[in-house]
Amino acid sequence: MAPQLPTYLSQGHSYQPLGSHHHDASSSKSQQSRRRLALRFVVAVSLLAVAFSTSAWYRSHPTFFEEYRIAKSLSVDAHLTLHPTIMPFNQESTASSQASPPVPQLEASILGVAESTPNYFLWKATASSAASIPAYPRVIQPGPGAPTTDQILFAMATNADRAISQARWWLWPSFLSNPSSPCFVLLPPEDAHRVKEVVAEFKKQGLDCIAVASKEKRYQLRVLSLPSEAMQAYRDRGKDMRWLVMGDDDTLWLDKNGLLRLLGQHDDQEMKFIASTSERITSIGAFGKMTFGGGGLLLSSGLVSKYIEVLDECFRRWPTTFGGDEAVNNCAALAQGIDNRELAYINEPSLHQFDVYGLATGFLEAGLPMTTLHHFFSWSKIMPEWMHRNDDYVMLRNIIDAAHFFGQDNMFKRYSLDGGRTILVNGYSITTYLEPMTSHELSRIEWTWSHADDARLVTEEVRPPIRVIGHGAAPEDQPGTQRKSPYYLQAVKNVDKIKGRATFVYRNERGREITIDWVEGRR
Repeated sequence: MAPQLPTYLSQGHSYQPLGSHHHDASSSKSQQSRRRLALRFVVAVSLLAVAFSTSAWYRSHPTFFEEYRIAKSLSVDAHLTLHPTIMPFNQESTASSQASPPVPQLEASILGVAESTPNYFLWKATASSAASIPAYPRVIQPGPGAPTTDQILFAMATNADRAISQARWWLWPSFLSNPSSPCFVLLPPEDAHRVKEVVAEFKKQGLDCIAVASKEKRYQLRVLSLPSEAMQAYRDRGKDMRWLVMGDDDTLWLDKNGLLRLLGQHDDQEMKFIASTSERITSIGAFGKMTFGGGGLLLSSGLVSKYIEVLDECFRRWPTTFGGDEAVNNCAALAQGIDNRELAYINEPSLHQFDVYGLATGFLEAGLPMTTLHHFFSWSKIMPEWMHRNDDYVMLRNIIDAAHFFGQDNMFKRYSLDGGRTILVNGYSITTYLEPMTSHELSRIEWTWSHADDARLVTEEVRPPIRVIGHGAAPEDQPGTQRKSPYYLQAVKNVDKIKGRATFVYRNERGREITIDWVEGRR
C-alpha cells in the first residue's frame, strides 16, 4: 500500500518550513525601506542639483526677479498729476547751446505706487501719485528787440505735389498759423501751370503764402536763388522783412516764439547768417562743416541785400554745386567777404538737420535744445514701429500738440523720478529702468539709431543701447544688466492753454498707460 501524503501536500500546497512566513515579511519590509531610502537620496540629490543650478543661473541672470517686479509694476496703469512751479528761463545754469542740461529730481513716484498696488497676477490696476515740478513759462516772451511774426518770411523750394501735401496735412500750418507768418514757395518750371492750384490750397488752409515758378531747372540753383526771389517778391508788395527763414519742405519749427527769441538776439541790419551743420560724421567728411538746410537757414535782411548783389557771381562760381544749402553757404560767405564758408555762419545747435538714420528715440530723449526737427518721414523713426501702427503723421501730430502746449523751453525737458529709475522726457516719453540712471549716464546719448559706419554721429558722448524688458537676450552691443521699459506719447487731451492744463497719455508695448495731468495754479 502506497504511503499517504500529508493533507497539505495532497491539496497542492508547497512545503514551507516553520517560520518561513515571518522571514518573507521581514525581507519585504527591508526591501521597501531600502527603496524608500534610495528614493529619498535621489530626491535629495536632485534637489541639491536643482538648487545649485538655480543658484548658478540666478548669479548669471541677476535681473530675472527684478524684471518680474518691473513687469508687475508695468502691468499697472499709473496716473501722475504734476503741478509746475514756474521759474524764469535764465534761472537754471543752462543756455540754448548747452547739449546736456542737468536733470531735476522730482519727489514723485510712478514705480513705487505701481509696485505697492496689489497685482500679483499682472491684472489691470491703477496707481496714482502727484508732485511739484520746476518748469519754464509755456509762452516764450521773445523780447523787445525781436521781430514780430509778420516780419519773418519762411521760404521753401519744393514741387507742387509736396507743397499741397505739406499744407494740407498740417505740417506747414503748425508754424505758419496762429499767429500768421508769410511764406514763399518756389516751384520748378515744370509746375508753372499748377501755381494757381497751389495758391488755392494755401488759401483753403488759411496760409499767407505766395507760390512762384522758377526758371531754374536744377533744384540746387533754385535754392541758391531762393533768398533773392523770396525777399524781392515781398518787397514788390511793399513789405520789408527783417529775417528770411529758409528750410526744407519737411522742416518742423517747434515753437515760433522760440525762433523769434533767437532772432531777437541778433541785429537784422547787420549781415547775420545763423545755421548748423550735420550731425553725421560721413556728411561732414564729404562736405565739411557747411550749413545744412534741413535744420534751417536764418538770413538777416542786411545779409540778403548784399546776397542779392553778388548772386550773379555766385551763379558763375557754383553752377554745379551738389547741394542747394551748400550753394547758399558759399554765396553768403562771398556776400560777407569771407573766404572760408565754415566761418560765414553762426552755429546754432538747436537747429537740427537730424541726419539720424534709424530709431531716433535716444537722440530725442537726450535733453538737447530743439528749435527744429527734420527727416522724420524719411531717415528717422521718431518712435518704435509698435506705436500708432507705424503711422508717422499721428506720432508727429502728437509731438506738435505737446510742443504747442509746453513751449520750446519745456518740450523734451527731462525729469528724474523714483530716485533715477524713471525718466520723464516732457511731451515725448517716460522710461522705467531696473537700475537708477546716474547723472553721468544721462549726460550721454543712448545710441538707439543705426550702428552702420555711415550712420555714426559727430558726438562722442554716447552710451550703448539698453535692452527693452521682454525682448529676449541682450545683443553684444547692449552689455550689462540694465533694462528698460519705455512709454511713448499716445495722445494729448483736455488742452486748456488759458488755464495751463492738459492731459498726456503715454503707452508701452504691452498696452499699459501712464497718464500725466499738467495742472498749473494752486494745488
